[in-house]
Amino acid sequence: MRKKLALVLAATLALSVFAVGCGSNDSDKEDSTTPKQEQSSDKEDDKNDDKPAEPLYTFGKEDKSQGWWTEFSEYYKETGDFKKTITVQVDGGTANYQSFVVAMASGERDSEGYFEYAVVRPDTWGWGGGDNFSKAGNAIEYTKNFDSFDTITPTFGETAADSTITVTVERVGGVVTVSFVVAGNNGTTYETSAKVTDNFADDLTFFFCADGSYCKVMEVK
Repeated sequence: MRKKLALVLAATLALSVFAVGCGSNDSDKEDSTTPKQEQSSDKEDDKNDDKPAEPLYTFGKEDKSQGWWTEFSEYYKETGDFKKTITVQVDGGTANYQSFVVAMASGERDSEGYFEYAVVRPDTWGWGGGDNFSKAGNAIEYTKNFDSFDTITPTFGETAADSTITVTVERVGGVVTVSFVVAGNNGTTYETSAKVTDNFADDLTFFFCADGSYCKVMEVK
């Protein structure tokens, strides 16, 4: 009887040790898979970081074959004083004007009574009531962070042709200032601005038009 009891106790103890051992192995297996899962997640994040940012939308034909005043951005409709910044990646030509223009208008182009207060370019040129005048006949005032288009190297057009241009449109009362920061992929940055004074209505619409270029709008804020 004692021998049988001893055998039962020994068998029970052996089963308990086996069960504990199995549980320990399962736990070890689970723990060993955790770092691998985390590493996999990290790799996926790295892959996503390497992907180029997608544009919000584009304007202009990719082969830049469009005619003048045919390829436009979305409309930006504002009321009263405002400040809006738009980032555009440009694939243009090497002429100074081959990027885009910014038009300040009464509304959408096909709206009744449509007109433009002024249209300005990053290379400090514009029109509205004649060359470099607003519709009301006020001179458009330009500034730039370099002395002359004729003396800078690389040229303005060469830099703008493959660049990211940040455009800030700010209105205070009867004055709209359009500022351009042209950051070329050649490592050169040029800055210009156009100050337009006119009898602006409370509601103002502005938009872009591609000029021998293909443009990707990356950010609007």
